[in-house]
Amino acid sequence: MLEDSNDGGYFEFVRGLRELGKEDNFESIAQVINGNYPAVSRPVIKPGTLTVFRGKYSLHRASAVEGDGRRIMAVLSYETDPGKTGTDEYLKLFYDRTLSEVIARH
Repeated sequence: MLEDSNDGGYFEFVRGLRELGKEDNFESIAQVINGNYPAVSRPVIKPGTLTVFRGKYSLHRASAVEGDGRRIMAVLSYETDPGKTGTDEYLKLFYDRTLSEVIARH
């Protein structure tokens, strides 16, 4: 986190809802989305904190930012295939722009 919001913008996650080689646990995922899952973690994270976790296997999000402030995060992801970039959908979700949009601006 680079800048904290005035309120909201909390990092929330549920560890281990996905497992390698197993089907997704849609029943538990639905419970999380509907607010009925007891094991949602909300760690206290201050600006300057580096948080490393296995996002592929943990359902995670930031809650809505409330008030006039903003929340600024730097999201780093790791890929094992050289030259591989995120999909346009992924880039649009995290950065509100695609790689082709960035290239077109420069």
